[in-house]
Amino acid sequence: RGIFNYSHTLRGGEGFIEFSENHGSLGETAILDIWHLSHGQVFIGHLGSRFGKLSWWEAMARHNSFVPFFTVDGHSACCDIDEACGKVAPSIVSMENCLTFSREQTTKYKMDKERYWTEGSFVRFQYAEDEIAFRKRRDYKYRPPNRYNSTY
Repeated sequence: RGIFNYSHTLRGGEGFIEFSENHGSLGETAILDIWHLSHGQVFIGHLGSRFGKLSWWEAMARHNSFVPFFTVDGHSACCDIDEACGKVAPSIVSMENCLTFSREQTTKYKMDKERYWTEGSFVRFQYAEDEIAFRKRRDYKYRPPNRYNSTY
């Protein structure tokens, strides 16, 4: 694809791609992009979007090993797309939390909908506090990482 201007697919040349007449073909090209990106030995891209993360995960699944990455947006592989990585990084208290945390699956914790649109999701802080409390109950010697701070 040499040109990334999709405005010709939209009625009147403006609006949202989701409501364009060629919505189906745009989806097909997105799937092809992910497929092509999954063949690389290294991923250089944007981990602040589900598209970029999916491409990187697909590459690791295809190669059955870790694929080195360089993120152009500074997002950590552990951060969800709607988290402010610099603020939420201290609450990533374990590799398990990094790899398996899914905000959508945590119905116990509530997002502050007013702050969400300006600061992003901070559900992970609530989850981290519970995880630390659980680990302390299980092992009285457990100490959370020094960088952890539940205030933001």
